[in-house]
Amino acid sequence: MGPLRTSRGFTLLEVMVALAIVAGLLVTLLYTVSQHLEVAERHEVVTKGVLLAREKLAEVRAGTRKAEGRFAPPDEDYQWRVDVEQKLYFGVTVYNLSVTVTRGRERVVLSELMREGVFAQ
Repeated sequence: MGPLRTSRGFTLLEVMVALAIVAGLLVTLLYTVSQHLEVAERHEVVTKGVLLAREKLAEVRAGTRKAEGRFAPPDEDYQWRVDVEQKLYFGVTVYNLSVTVTRGRERVVLSELMREGVFAQ
């Protein structure tokens, strides 16, 4: 009979399998973090766009008639456009105020209906 071998370490195959598992987990983790960062950035852009659109809608209600432009710094990368459409519903003249705020591919549109006595062109 031959001498008995005592194992005191891992074989190369065991080490390679362990490294493959760890590499797979790291790739999954990095992909998840990347996706989360993209979603967080989009959420920030849309939230800021809604707040800027509300601000611009209040200006339009107050009488500002400028049709489009860019916001002042630090929001100069956001653009806005105001559309006013006059409609007649059941004999009542209403205005559809629409404010569109864009930044890159993201776009936020806020609309509000106002009757003729409240909003006059």
